[in-house]
Amino acid sequence: MTREERVAKAIDEASPLYRDIMRKAYRGVAPPRSAIKAQCLHCVGYVRDDITHCTGYSCALWAYRPYKTRGGRNR
Repeated sequence: MTREERVAKAIDEASPLYRDIMRKAYRGVAPPRSAIKAQCLHCVGYVRDDITHCTGYSCALWAYRPYKTRGGRNR
């Protein structure tokens, strides 16, 4: 499977609510925070609340994940 086919599949699997951010992230035109958000959404199967409760502490993006309060604590 080519990269283009994998990207198309990932975008198709995303909730319609998140498809625009996914497209921008894959094209490389999303701001860094949006690209991180896209990665986190993809990682948790597009369930936003699961990002808040993420336990992937060894992930390089864990400290930057969206949907948390200041200071790195979960909402």
